[in-house]
Amino acid sequence: IALSQTEITEGGSIILTATRGGELTDELTLNVACSDATRFDAIPAITFAPQESINKIEITSIDDDAVQLDKSIRFSVSATDYQSASAYLTLKDNDRPTLKLTLSPSVISENAGNAATTAWISRSGGNNANPLKVRIRTSRSEVFAGSTLVEIPAGESSVEVTLGVTDNTAVDGTRTCNVIAEAFIEAD
Repeated sequence: IALSQTEITEGGSIILTATRGGELTDELTLNVACSDATRFDAIPAITFAPQESINKIEITSIDDDAVQLDKSIRFSVSATDYQSASAYLTLKDNDRPTLKLTLSPSVISENAGNAATTAWISRSGGNNANPLKVRIRTSRSEVFAGSTLVEIPAGESSVEVTLGVTDNTAVDGTRTCNVIAEAFIEAD
């Protein structure tokens, strides 16, 4: 089998082409399987008429409005007395929003405590109808304690959270710490 593309964005379609060899006098039906059929419209079987050696079907992915990881999808075909075959496709998600992170204040003292700064996280693009989990992490774990998981509620475009700073009681001078907000996607 061959796929017309090796990568599509959800909502897109591909053409799966199957080629058979050997005896062509009989009709042949190939069963088509997919490693994640929930991400596609119903996938039909492929039926070859007598003397037909090549057949094609169109497969359409579902545009689901859910933030998901890009995924490698395996398509395979099989029939009794025939060797099975597989082909792979990367299905890219189109629902990830753009995140913006604003800190105020952006310069803080090491002894500022648990409410050292306020982070505003806003999203644009994607689908606001669903909640979005956002992980806040830092480039220096010794400055900010751990990572924080927050959720922008359904229908909302932003959330506010207070971040604390860790005082190590050492005189280490001015340090720069990057604060990063990223969509948190739970793996399958």
